[in-house]
Amino acid sequence: MATISRKIRVITGMQDVALTIDDKVLGSEFLLQVVSELGVDDKDWLGLQYSDLSGRWWWLQDNKKVLAQRVRPVADPLIMFLKVKLYPPRPSQLTDTTVQRLVYLQLKAAVEVGELICPAPRNAILSALAGQDSVLKYLETAEELEEYGLWHFIVMRPHDPTPVRLSIGTTGFFITENNRKISFPFSELQGIQANGRKLVLQHIAKSLPDTIFQGSDDAHIKDLHYLAVLHKEYYLVNNAC
Repeated sequence: MATISRKIRVITGMQDVALTIDDKVLGSEFLLQVVSELGVDDKDWLGLQYSDLSGRWWWLQDNKKVLAQRVRPVADPLIMFLKVKLYPPRPSQLTDTTVQRLVYLQLKAAVEVGELICPAPRNAILSALAGQDSVLKYLETAEELEEYGLWHFIVMRPHDPTPVRLSIGTTGFFITENNRKISFPFSELQGIQANGRKLVLQHIAKSLPDTIFQGSDDAHIKDLHYLAVLHKEYYLVNNAC
């Protein structure tokens, strides 16, 4: 069978990366090629995103072949974006200046569109720092925000049609409801499962029933589950005895 090759252009917010790969290349291998082109050593915080034919965004899966994923079949070149998928707890302490800037650019965009909730006084400070392109000062200020480093999803619970916001960070989950936060620390979870439209949190304590959240569709839950497992693995590695 003939080898299939595709051109891919990766948008980074700095310099774009143009590469050609064949149909045997895995997602993890392609990410390594991209960060090597940028001279990045610390790639663990980064991932690649692309959109499918319906315009839905997906994270490129590490252990699957790139061209066997939901990539657009006729796009030439195929467009992907290098993104921060796991926010460093202390981004100002990163030694890789390219990763520092990638985190800075993504945080800056999140503040500007309101994805990262920021009180007005702190927003004014961040705007001033962004105008000065002061990367380290910006990161030091942004990492103090209550919602720094979180990914948010709108979900529902069984038998309750009221949507709630489910957030994922490096220590676990929490939901925000009526100005009240309920936490589900990774230290108290046995497992995280995706089952169709349901995300299932399995507790270590046998006395607690599974906590179940429902997404809008299977794809929504797959995306949520991907980030949840990624953050839990990071937690386990960094909190090992």
